[in-house]
This record gives sequence, C-alpha cells and structure tokens, in this order.
Amino acid sequence: MLSWLLIAVSCTSPSTEDVAVPIEQATAPVDAETTLREALSLSEAGQMLQAIDLYRLVLAQHPDQPHVYYDLANALAELGRMPEAVAVYEQAIILAPDYAAAYHNLAAVRIRQQQYTEALDLLQKAVAAEPDYALGYAAMGELALREGNFDGAREAFARAVDTDPTLLTAWIGLGETLVEVREYSEANKALKQVLRLEPTSAAGLDGMGRLYFRQQRFAEAVPLLQQAIEADPLRTRAYYTLGNALMRTGDREAGRKALQRFEKLREQDRRITQLRLSLLRYPERAELYYSLGVLYGQRAEVAEARRKYEQALGIDPSMTRAHNNLGNLMLKEQQLEQAVRHFREALRLDSTYSMARNGLGNAFLLAGNADSALVAYERAIQLEPGRDDFRRNAAMARTVIERQTIEH
Repeated sequence: MLSWLLIAVSCTSPSTEDVAVPIEQATAPVDAETTLREALSLSEAGQMLQAIDLYRLVLAQHPDQPHVYYDLANALAELGRMPEAVAVYEQAIILAPDYAAAYHNLAAVRIRQQQYTEALDLLQKAVAAEPDYALGYAAMGELALREGNFDGAREAFARAVDTDPTLLTAWIGLGETLVEVREYSEANKALKQVLRLEPTSAAGLDGMGRLYFRQQRFAEAVPLLQQAIEADPLRTRAYYTLGNALMRTGDREAGRKALQRFEKLREQDRRITQLRLSLLRYPERAELYYSLGVLYGQRAEVAEARRKYEQALGIDPSMTRAHNNLGNLMLKEQQLEQAVRHFREALRLDSTYSMARNGLGNAFLLAGNADSALVAYERAIQLEPGRDDFRRNAAMARTVIERQTIEH
C-alpha cells in the first residue's frame, strides 16, 4: 500500500538554529518569497528540474530555512535522486530537529531504498517530535502491515484515526488489517468510514469488495470491485478478487478476462519494481528511466511517463527514442509546440528516424497545417515504405488539403 510516501507540499517549519550550509551562492539577489512560490508551482506541475534550480537560488541567500530544504528534498525524491534527497532532508532536520514532516518523508525515501529499520526509526522520531502527527502513525501502520505484524499495524492505524478521524489512508490501513485478522465486523466499520469520507475511493471499494469475498458474499463483492476498477483502472489486486468472485457467481468468461488483466498488470508491476530497484543502484543509467517511461506510457500514466523520459534526457540528451516518445505524449496532451520541439530534436539527432517524421506530421495535422503534415508523412514513407499507418496518415492529410481547396 504505502500511499504515504511523500508529502509534496511545503510546511511551515519549526524553530531553527544557525547552521552553516554548503549551498552555491546565487549570482544575483532574488525575491525569496516570489521565487519560492514559483518553485512550489513548478513542483506541483511536475516540473521538478526547474523547481530544484529555484529552491537552490533561495537557499543560496537564505541557507537557514528548513522548509526550503524540505521542498527541495521532495523534488529530488520525486526525480529518484535519493542520495541527494537524503542529504537535503537531513539538512532540514539539522536546522529544525522537531520537523516531523521531514522525518516522515525521509522515512519514505528509506522505504524506497528498502531500509525498513531506518524508516521505522525515523517515523518514531516524527511522532516523538509531534505526538499528534497522524501521518506518522499511519506510515508506521503500513510498515507493520508489510511485515505481517498485524497487532502493530492495528495499534498504529488506530492511533492515527484517533488523532485525525479524517485521515483516509489510516482508515484504509485499519480496514485492511482487520480483514487480514478476520475481524470482519470491525473491518466493515472501518471500510464504511473510508467510503463515507470518499465514496469513490478505489482503495475503499476494493477493500469492501475483498471483505465481502472473504465472507463468501460473492454477488455483493462484484459491483464494489467493478467500481474500484472504474475509479482506478490500474488497481491490480482488484482484478484478481473480481475475477475469482465472477468465477464463483458463474460468469466464467468475465472472470477469465479479469484474471488475464490481473496477470498483465502484475507483470508490469513486477517490471516497474525491478527497474526502480535497479535505479537505486545505477541512478545515472538513462536506459532505466526510458524503460520506466515506456511502461508508464503503456499504462496511460502520462505524467509519470513524461517525467521518466525527461529524466532519461537529463542524463542522455541524445536519446532519440525518448524525444520521440515525449513528442507522442505531448500530442496526447494537445501540447503541440512541445511535441514539435521533441520530434525535431529527434530528427536533428537522427534524420532517418521515420517514427519521428510521422509524429511531426501528426503534430502539424493537429495544428491545422496539412501541407507540412503531408511533407512529413511522405518523408516517413520514403524512409520506411512498408508502413501502412504512414500511408493512411498521408492519405488523411491529402483529404484535408482537398477539402480546404474546395472550401476556398
């Protein structure tokens, strides 16, 4: 589950003390408040590299601000730059030893590095610094649940919901734990609270469906699991439970399809996990980021795919495949100027790259420039004459040109 991994927003920091920080000096003074707001906006938009530059500008002039280190560390962690993120979170904690959110997010990084003992120690420090820090208790519950420590998980999740009755992740974790220990009546109460707080929660619907499945209430489980999948089409476990529930209700064909989807998603999940672990060892391998981008693209996780391709290009700007795939993502997002820029860069690097020629044609056609689109498509066909899709695109461009000629 581990849905707590990062709090990606800035927090007002606790009291600070003077600590010398090795931050590169800015070349010119900046308006710290305005620059920080811009950096946070960039972070929220997923433009982490630009945000990081601005955070560093602020820190160059204000090296005693723990919340800026915290925001910088969040951005670094989002980019998978874990050693840097660890160092920056630690700097925030040096400046503000009671900074619970910094302990929490540093623990999240340790989880991603599979350093579970260190993560638990950090979470204990978070709740010691701030005894009402519900996110810390919820994260401790998820760690305990991961390890099969159901008593510990139940205690931690219960403390979290007592502290913050609106904390959805804690109610979800409590419900999951109670299902595991077969306390179905209490699990039902916890999961109903999830759905009261958020009626379309995929985790809540999945959890309730799983509870009904465990109780052999298969017909009642099916619609809940279907709603969970509608809310989150990538919720792997829900397909497994749904497939088995459908089998039990006699709908074997639908059950078989759900289980096939489960197997496909499980394999993607496994591959993503492998690549993430490889990145912990080899963070400078552009190919790993590219492969993750391909997987996320296959799953229609556009923002994550874009981020991984951009990280690949940050390491290897000459990776033509990444430019081409980014261009295609930009087309889907109707960001035509950026799409054209990436296709042209791919072609600058490799003028024989037929897919980029075709992509450039698609961008021109969507922009209303059918003449330029046709030129690009015809060049793609010259490079790869056997591609029927290129020929169909060229025919479409000719149709548009003919229609425009008649209209004028």
